[in-house]
Amino acid sequence: MKALFIKGYYKITADMLIGAMIDMGVPSLYLKSELKDAGLSDYFIEMANPKAKIGAHYFFIPNTSGETDFTEESWTLKWAKICNKKYKERISCGINVIKTVTRAFDELNIKDKSLGMAGIDGSSHVKLYCILSALDYLGVENVFTCPFSVEDGKDEKGKITKSILKRAVTTTNLSLCAENITPFAAAILESISVDFLPMDGRFLVDNTAYGSDSVEKTDGENTLSIYLGYFHDRESSIFKSKLKVFGTKNIFS
Repeated sequence: MKALFIKGYYKITADMLIGAMIDMGVPSLYLKSELKDAGLSDYFIEMANPKAKIGAHYFFIPNTSGETDFTEESWTLKWAKICNKKYKERISCGINVIKTVTRAFDELNIKDKSLGMAGIDGSSHVKLYCILSALDYLGVENVFTCPFSVEDGKDEKGKITKSILKRAVTTTNLSLCAENITPFAAAILESISVDFLPMDGRFLVDNTAYGSDSVEKTDGENTLSIYLGYFHDRESSIFKSKLKVFGTKNIFS
């Protein structure tokens, strides 16, 4: 099956993931077209640094709607309205992402249920829509994330991120600061990843790309890498499950 592996080194954001997929070959014009069809703002900033040793793409979506105070219900209602125009099958994916965040709220006994507590604003709908559109464009059937340890969060967002990432455990020395992973990105990884697995002989890499949170500094600390290829493990229960678990072609399961 065609699979995408995501690997973070220091920071992980939704913007970095989109930038990496543009670096992989997803045309920015395609994303703009998809956003327009959904009635969303197609304004974003993306660029590559041709002088960098790693050709990582910088990507940023501003909160052009100005919306900052979503509840779980208001966020999912807007998401459903967006997806109903073209991709109804994506609705459940967004619901799962946000439920992952609100479950962390409950676990941490956070009384203020505003998603703004996790840094989720009006740009989040655009970011998730871009990610799902990019995965669809690349023909990805399943997504995996390379394991990493998450340090205990020091501020509220860091604690939310730590609570969200239940499966991101590793026996290696790769440890990421919780504050360097946005809660929204953590919820996306936890929701769309079939599993948190290291890349090994089962995965045949066909292409590698990078996303960056900086135009000028595209080093390891500022980049996220993705690997597109084919995952072969016919004995695994993964092959018995429905493909496209992120919900671009099939209902999220």
